[in-house]
Amino acid sequence: MLEYVIFQNTVQLWGIAAGVLIVAFAGMLIVKTLLIRQFQDAARGTRTAWDDLAVELVDKTGVFFMLTTSVYGSSLVLALHHTTGAILQKVAILALLLQIAIWGSHILAFWSIRYKEQQIRINSAALKTILRMGFILRVLLWTLLALLALDNLGVDITTLVAGLGITGIAVALAVQNILKDLLSALSIVLDKPFEVGDFIVVDGYMGSIERVGLKTTRIRSMSGELLIFSNSDLLQSRIRNYKHMYERRVVFSLGITYDTPIEKVASLPGMLRKIVAGKDQVRFDRAHFKGYGDSALEYEIVYWMQDPDYTLYMDTQQAINLEILYQFEREGIRFAHPTQTLQVQMVEPQAVPVDKENDSEVYFSSAEPSVSIQTKRAADQPEARDGTRILVDGYWPPGVKKEDAAIDTWLKDIAPSSKLRRWFGHEPERWVEFQRRYADELDRKPDAVEQVLELVNAGPVTLVFGAHNAKINTAAALGKYLRQRLKK
Repeated sequence: MLEYVIFQNTVQLWGIAAGVLIVAFAGMLIVKTLLIRQFQDAARGTRTAWDDLAVELVDKTGVFFMLTTSVYGSSLVLALHHTTGAILQKVAILALLLQIAIWGSHILAFWSIRYKEQQIRINSAALKTILRMGFILRVLLWTLLALLALDNLGVDITTLVAGLGITGIAVALAVQNILKDLLSALSIVLDKPFEVGDFIVVDGYMGSIERVGLKTTRIRSMSGELLIFSNSDLLQSRIRNYKHMYERRVVFSLGITYDTPIEKVASLPGMLRKIVAGKDQVRFDRAHFKGYGDSALEYEIVYWMQDPDYTLYMDTQQAINLEILYQFEREGIRFAHPTQTLQVQMVEPQAVPVDKENDSEVYFSSAEPSVSIQTKRAADQPEARDGTRILVDGYWPPGVKKEDAAIDTWLKDIAPSSKLRRWFGHEPERWVEFQRRYADELDRKPDAVEQVLELVNAGPVTLVFGAHNAKINTAAALGKYLRQRLKK
């Protein structure tokens, strides 16, 4: 009876095949159970996630895959028709591809979940990006395995792959900027040049990271508005991340007047060192007499804040500034203010002989005293050397009291017209044209100009102005005009 033939195989071979099927399938089930228990015991004693992943991958091994593999293995004992054998082989390969897809999807899901658990509190905005990237990777995995399955079934996928390739290229060219931003988003999440909550500066824009998306990153600026950068542009820029700053280097300067005694000039670096070094969480670096400015003896001070907190830095700098003010007032040291002084010196001509025939010399001489014209802001402290202080604006400087300004004469008629002043608006690019137009107006005001010239010839004169810019203002233009008049 064992030699009875059924479908080209004896009953004995069929029995062996059945035994192989049962043993293989049962063995797989037993091995799966034992592996799960072994990995679970190992996972309890470790903190790593890899053993947990191993447990879940073994658990995700499907019964259909084990049964199909057992059937195919047992079929190898039999002498089956080539068509039947090919079908069983294709089914086994399909089951393997399906199982690989299940394992791959679970690995991606496991990674996404682990990342979510790690980043939920510190970088929650990046979670959506990671989850979306995981979904895209799963779609690509299933697409690849589906193509392999079709190829295993005998479908010619060459044309399909070529079509997908051409379509992919066309789509990639059409949405290359979007793809660039998507890859940049993945780079931001993985490389972490910044995270949500970090304070960064990008090309002059500053603010805190509020959200990192697939295409754009949103930054809340210090003034409140929302700045939106594409991810690719952001990574191509120079980013300054202040969250990872461990110390803050501070550099500030100050200037004192040129009439400060040399002893105090020399002792000032030591005074500044004592002031700065006495503050908490400060590491003093240096204080030097830096150089000679246009209107001040300039000092530069450098120190390090050992805590990068910005509010603490501002509190410390405020305390330093207040103590410097106190010490300067006690020592009689004055801060320098931006001023311009125009010194016009009328040089006496040399004697020139004009009559040679009578062997005598006739000389023309002109000995006029030197004149002094300087400009100064109305908010600056009046000084004895100012001489006659003339306000040359058509309006009183805002925020300045009359008793503090010490104005001797207010010449409203010498000021530029309202139309010219509004056109100028203290724009640097209009400065040259403003001087020309203002000179034309002054040429039409001979009485006002002569009044100023009389004061200039009588002694030192300070042209007082209310503008913030010490170099581009009405007084500077008027001083230049008067100097040209005096040369004539």
